[in-house]
Amino acid sequence: MRSSYLKWYSQAMGSVLGIVACVFGYLHGFMFVITNDANEYMEYIGVIGIITSYVLLPLCVLNFILAVLRACFSNPEEKRILGFKFLFINDIFIYLTVLFGFIGSRQYFILPAILLLLNKCSYKLSSEKTQEVEIDSENMYEDHSEDELDSVKVYGEQVYEDELDSEELYKEYMDQTTKEYLLKY
Repeated sequence: MRSSYLKWYSQAMGSVLGIVACVFGYLHGFMFVITNDANEYMEYIGVIGIITSYVLLPLCVLNFILAVLRACFSNPEEKRILGFKFLFINDIFIYLTVLFGFIGSRQYFILPAILLLLNKCSYKLSSEKTQEVEIDSENMYEDHSEDELDSVKVYGEQVYEDELDSEELYKEYMDQTTKEYLLKY
């Protein structure tokens, strides 16, 4: 997903649907209502069910707040909270919510989990390989022939020798790059 709108929006929708899944978990007896006495439910849902009853709903609300904060920040990659990157803390809470969601609400948490994890797994859903070419600011206006650009396929920052048309082009490319590097320094 390349749109920043979809990144925070999917997390917010997953959090809201997680709150709805908590309600279904409460209604079907997978979790108990927090105001009730936990001793009555110990035999039926166990200790883990009691823990998720106390933790899952606040985690869903916290994920919604983090999604709104992510939308408000102009550059969330650079924001830090208590010395940690904001996105790292966000990821931790997403994974905890999904874990406790499946323990507490069981099958009702499938759709919220998909929406919460959509940002983390969206690169796997895309089957199309995109070509990213890094532009050198010094040589930005230098003319290149189309044949020269088509002969080298760049994925990220790596150049793969086996995808070039011939070994000679590869050697020529490497010689040219080495000369440019040596001339810079």
